Amino acid sequence: MDVLTECEVTHEFSGAMVVSVFFLSVFVALLLGDALLTQTALARTLTRNERLERQKQEQLATLNDDIANRSAELQRLLNKFAHGQNTSLGVEHGLWLDSVGRK
Repeated sequence: MDVLTECEVTHEFSGAMVVSVFFLSVFVALLLGDALLTQTALARTLTRNERLERQKQEQLATLNDDIANRSAELQRLLNKFAHGQNTSLGVEHGLWLDSVGRK
């Protein structure tokens, strides 16, 4: 404190004041950057669930279409079998249904 009483400050800002303003400015910039990053992360997290739900719905629609196609195919095969026709259930597996030999 003796230095302050003996040294006169002839301008508005002393060196300590400049340094403190600089660090305060850096601190405020870091806070603003953190707020921006937090807002971005929260927004992506909240919309992520919507994107995943949309993808699941698309996959379910595709699976439902496959199930409907396979059900129709199975119904056609069963109708052929019921009317006494030879029906192949996948030639690659060598499976045959023959309704002629039924009792």
